[in-house]
Amino acid sequence: MSRVLVPNVALAQALPTSQPNMITIVREEVKLGRDADHAKVEAGWPAAYAKANSPDYYLAMTSMTGAPEAWYITAYASHAAIGDSLKREDSDAVLTAELARLRRADADVISSVRTRRQAKRMAQRPNALASMPPTVYMRSSQAFPDRPTWSSRRSRAMANSISR
Repeated sequence: MSRVLVPNVALAQALPTSQPNMITIVREEVKLGRDADHAKVEAGWPAAYAKANSPDYYLAMTSMTGAPEAWYITAYASHAAIGDSLKREDSDAVLTAELARLRRADADVISSVRTRRQAKRMAQRPNALASMPPTVYMRSSQAFPDRPTWSSRRSRAMANSISR
């Protein structure tokens, strides 16, 4: 992932000044040869949110090498904020219809979608220097199925380092 795209919605808002409590990562695998079509479809998402005056924003990244993928990262303050975002989308009939149209168009150009939600957990190692700020760890509520051994080893390593 090396190309970073910022949607129009984010440009109209102030950038975050702190780390989010929760993030959602959506990973789309784009069908071979459909990158340009996928980019055209994806341009509709920020336009739809901007038209609805949505306060939500996301960061989009696409791969420049390897398998064609697109990752979308959305920040939230809490589970309640996620619920509020979903309620806003559901209460706007025009936005709901446009998002449904975009999802159908997306289905023609992607081969799979994986969604992952992570929550921030603050922890400080007991042996850390007093001047060092707490270390931020992200805990995943759903690991990508293609990397189960990596995520379980990583989780054990984090747990061991915290308990020391």
